[in-house]
Amino acid sequence: MKKILLMTIALCLVSALKAQVISTNVASKVHFGTYTYYFLESNTDDIYKTSAFPDDVLAISQYVELRYNSDKETYDITIPELDHQGTASLESGSTPPVSEIYWEDLDMPAFSNNMLHFDDSLHAVNFFIQLDSIFSHYNQSDFDSIALAFHEHYSDYVSFWMYLDAKYHNDDDGLDYDTFLALEEEEFISDPVQQLLVSDKRLVRIDDRVFYYNDLNQIVSTEFDNYAAIEFLDSVSELEDFDIYDPFSTVLNNADFELPYHYEYFPFNNLPTPYDDRVPGDGDGNDDGDSPLASIVYVGFDDPNQIRYTSYVITDNAPNDCDPNTKVLSVILKRGEREYWDSNGDGNVDHLDQYDWVDLPYYFDASNNAELTVDWDDGSAIEVFQNYSYGEGKYHFYSNLGTYYPTTTLTLFIPEENQAVTFVDGTNAPNTDADHFTFVNNGLLCSNAEKQRWNHKEDGDYRLRTKIWVNNNFFGKHFGAYTQMWKKNAFGNFNNKKADAIVVNIIGTFRNDQDCTVNTTKSGSKTRSNKKEARKSKSKVFDDSKWAIGNEDIYSYHYFFNGGTTILHNMILNLCE
Repeated sequence: MKKILLMTIALCLVSALKAQVISTNVASKVHFGTYTYYFLESNTDDIYKTSAFPDDVLAISQYVELRYNSDKETYDITIPELDHQGTASLESGSTPPVSEIYWEDLDMPAFSNNMLHFDDSLHAVNFFIQLDSIFSHYNQSDFDSIALAFHEHYSDYVSFWMYLDAKYHNDDDGLDYDTFLALEEEEFISDPVQQLLVSDKRLVRIDDRVFYYNDLNQIVSTEFDNYAAIEFLDSVSELEDFDIYDPFSTVLNNADFELPYHYEYFPFNNLPTPYDDRVPGDGDGNDDGDSPLASIVYVGFDDPNQIRYTSYVITDNAPNDCDPNTKVLSVILKRGEREYWDSNGDGNVDHLDQYDWVDLPYYFDASNNAELTVDWDDGSAIEVFQNYSYGEGKYHFYSNLGTYYPTTTLTLFIPEENQAVTFVDGTNAPNTDADHFTFVNNGLLCSNAEKQRWNHKEDGDYRLRTKIWVNNNFFGKHFGAYTQMWKKNAFGNFNNKKADAIVVNIIGTFRNDQDCTVNTTKSGSKTRSNKKEARKSKSKVFDDSKWAIGNEDIYSYHYFFNGGTTILHNMILNLCE
């Protein structure tokens, strides 16, 4: 069996064609702005997408020859009678069989209690990227085939994807209008790869916590050994009374256990937050915890048993309504222990050796008697919040444009150390020699909340079903879109069917969440032949910490042709509606 090293997959899709002239015909074309793209189909059913032509120069069914250009790894198009040249790329063709995927080369999660178990959030994000790359490069294999091959590694595992597939996609009677609406209501985990990684009850374990994905922007968590909480979550389809502004919803209180609720700032995140990439300290070379941005409190003497607690302040725009004047602030803690290794080579690991600090989230709530004081740096009264909980967002309205430098003081009792500890973070004035966290109120609108949108467009017996989305969850930060073809059956309902060719293109802009200025723009496209769906997603993972999306920052076009029918639709996702 040929091993395929994921993340560096190189598919030699064109090796047999490089020395040949490829005969194709224009199967379809798409007008995008002032340009035209053509989709060319060969007699082997391969699909090629041309570069952008400034004019509509080709007709449907027109014969076009392609010649492989090894220098550019593309195909040259020459149209002598029009004195016009262009290029084309192979969008879909033969790929190795699914049986050649060497799953052991992936860092597979563990499995128990019908949940996948990732070591930490980095493991979860990296595995999503690995798995997504399989589906991307095996683009001519059915998603179902790869998904079922993945399930074979976990006896009795039922994923959310498998649940949706059984409920909505395997009914010969098809879907009526009401069932389409039910699917769209339930499919709030938009990316099918992410659907594979949470259970049918939308549960997943990351590190020592279990997370439940209740709805868009609604995730609750509990300790992995809180069996009463997990049993409760496993028994419900949705927390109907879940209030995103209430740390403990009515439903959870009535369940005889406390289930910590964390919105937006996921507490399992051991990767960099907006400020985690600093080296604690003031630049004097000593890790003595006197950085004004990351307060560190050490407990115990300078010995192998010494513990440290580090506070981090997270600042952001209001997550849902894109109000440029309202900002949110929260504080989290991490507890660090020393991890020694045999640095002196004497065969023993002891306090004489060197060590690294291993910091993990330290969760606190009302039981810690935590008090948070915030000076918002705009002349307003200092606010004091009693019984503050880990990651709890506190909102503030800034009346004027400008840059603000808030200061926080967090005091809480830590029972593990049997003492109260105080953390002071931030600086109330710009200082080039000291880190600070800021609110920039410049009037720009953006949000880092999750959002999605669907559309259906019909022509005769055919329906184009499209979706565009933004996800910000366990597996990173993504925007994506898909195109599906559905066909009406004898009952007047619709079944998901294979199209001769099906296309999705998506373009999106990631913004810096602190001031909504543009960070980067990403785009991608997918063309598939004889398939039910084309899907494409683009990611912004933790190397840039935080991101946001503004109005009309994400748009896509969707298209299929089947026989003599073509349907095209463009979509725009507005996060700040």
